[in-house]
Amino acid sequence: MEVGSQAIILLSEKEAREWAEEHLNGDEYEEIFGVVEEDESQATITISISANAMDCGQRAAAKRGISLLALIETLLQSA
Repeated sequence: MEVGSQAIILLSEKEAREWAEEHLNGDEYEEIFGVVEEDESQATITISISANAMDCGQRAAAKRGISLLALIETLLQSA
């Protein structure tokens, strides 16, 4: 549904969680989805990158049909 210049896009729960992981801080994420159990096989980092790099990453991930997180993990594992 279009509202002005914005659109409302329905997401599955998995897609919503992936979006939230990329756009929210930990407290905001847990407020919506509940407390996240710590998984020793995962590591959480916070990085700051240029807006241009973020845009490029999001476009590259969308082109592949994956989340930005999945793209970053793929790139790091192939390095």
